Formats: sequence, structure tokens, C-alpha cells
Amino acid sequence: MLTTEGDGPGCCDPVGEFTLIAHPGAANQTVTNVPVTNGGSNVQGIDDIIFPGATSGWLYVAETGANQVDKVWLTGLDPNTPIIAIGGLNEVALVNPSNGDVESALLSGLNSPHGMEFLAAPESSTWAMLLLGFAGLGFMGYRHAKAAVAA
Repeated sequence: MLTTEGDGPGCCDPVGEFTLIAHPGAANQTVTNVPVTNGGSNVQGIDDIIFPGATSGWLYVAETGANQVDKVWLTGLDPNTPIIAIGGLNEVALVNPSNGDVESALLSGLNSPHGMEFLAAPESSTWAMLLLGFAGLGFMGYRHAKAAVAA
């Protein structure tokens, strides 16, 4: 995926959009440009876009104007709904991937949001397997120590 960033005709890119490229370099490559709108108006200053790929996790957002990084725990996400830093709105928002409409702001009142990272939290089944594995290792260690004492 690509964003228009600050590029475009004139200042501040009057048509903020993101581009999805499927099967890059293959014969069946497709390119889809999605203009981003808020209340029917084009947004400006799209910087970064990420797809969370999970339903919950930590979102890190760099605010270059404030020289700080914000950290927010998010839940209930659709892994296929993009999260976009929109400098023209001073926010980070969820955007409908099919029509480009801003659905909801995740963070607002930001000072020049640029740069994002999303770290997914392990699913509950992963935690269960991890705990089972540790319990199994502990039991094997206990049995080995008991067998050594008996010998």
C-alpha cells in the first residue's frame, strides 16, 4: 500500500488517497486508488497507513510537532480496516477500505501525526498453549529431580 503523503499538486495534497497494490510484479497485478473523505470532503495530509492484522494490540503514533510518541491499547478492531494518520485533521482514524470514508477517530488533537506501528497482542489460545508448555516443562523437571533422588 502507498499513501499520497504530502505529494500532489500545490500544497498539502488536495486529494489525500491511499493505493492498494495486489500481486505486485505478477501478471495479475491490480492497483486500486482510494480517495479518503471526511463528511464528503477530501482530507489532506495523509502520512501513514497500516492494517492492524489483529483485533487488539498497541498502536504507537509519532507526533513530530510535539516531539513525542503516543501509545494506545486498541480492541475490537477489524484486521482489514486501515488505520490512517491524517495530518489535515490532526488525528489517527479508521477508514472504510472500500469507499475511503473516515469511520471514527482513534486519536484526535494530535500535533502533526507521522509514523505508526501496531503490535498485535497474542490471542488467548496462544497464551493457553504457552502456559501448558511451561506447566509441562515444570512437571518434567519435577519428575527428573525426583528420579535422581531415588537413585
